[in-house]
Amino acid sequence: MSNFSNIGFPVQTDEDLDQLIETIAPRCERLKTERGIYLAYHHESGASLWLQVDAQNSLIGISPHFQGTSRRRVGLIRDIDRGYSPLDGALYGWAEPQNEDAPEDTGSYPFVFDLPDRWRMPRLNLPQTVDVQLTASPYELQVYSDEAAYDASTDTGEPKFASESFVPSGLFISEDAPEGTQPESYGMFYGTVLSAEQHSDVYKGGHFTHLLVRTLGGEIDVVADDTILPETPQIGAIIGGSFWLSGRIVSDAKLDDPLQKEFKTTAKKKKRFGLF
Repeated sequence: MSNFSNIGFPVQTDEDLDQLIETIAPRCERLKTERGIYLAYHHESGASLWLQVDAQNSLIGISPHFQGTSRRRVGLIRDIDRGYSPLDGALYGWAEPQNEDAPEDTGSYPFVFDLPDRWRMPRLNLPQTVDVQLTASPYELQVYSDEAAYDASTDTGEPKFASESFVPSGLFISEDAPEGTQPESYGMFYGTVLSAEQHSDVYKGGHFTHLLVRTLGGEIDVVADDTILPETPQIGAIIGGSFWLSGRIVSDAKLDDPLQKEFKTTAKKKKRFGLF
């Protein structure tokens, strides 16, 4: 199980990854930015891969993502720079901000999520509130047939999470962490399954399940391969676990540079196999 296999790309070794990159590179859309180039590959299932290339045309990174149907309002506050690839990107924001013009400290909770295409918007005006499509890739996952089954499983007399709850675990930084350590794009949550769909034969027989889940703060697309989700949950089931969070901005975003066109979502464009 990995963030790649959870969207249908069964990558286990560096050799597997090299072969995957060689296969998809000719089908990628080339997107030039001030920091380098993204090579964007999009499968008809919604699975996507974002290769990162520097000025010398060397591969410096790759980010998986699933372009799902979830939508949530997020008050974006600031960038998170972990000092890795210059084309990596993450944002700190608040879910469901009550004050969209000044969203900090006004929402349900703060959290961090990675963006596979952050630097296509180098002059993103922060803070601001936008629509975000958010995907969660699990490291561990529990499934309960319904809310009653979830309640019965946790009926121990100890405090428990609500069946729709979210804990921004990536914000918890150990006291022993080096100075300057940045928060991570992780979350722990429970939620209700709204829809479920299986996708097969994405790459070399790779397959995965996509769940649309309602939790505290809005909807989330959850993707998982069959090693972590062997059976597809029914609508109304409760799922929970620990997840890596990846998202994309899917509404117009305000940019600092008035000469630069505002970012437009590609979510409504006609999908074509291998291309945006």
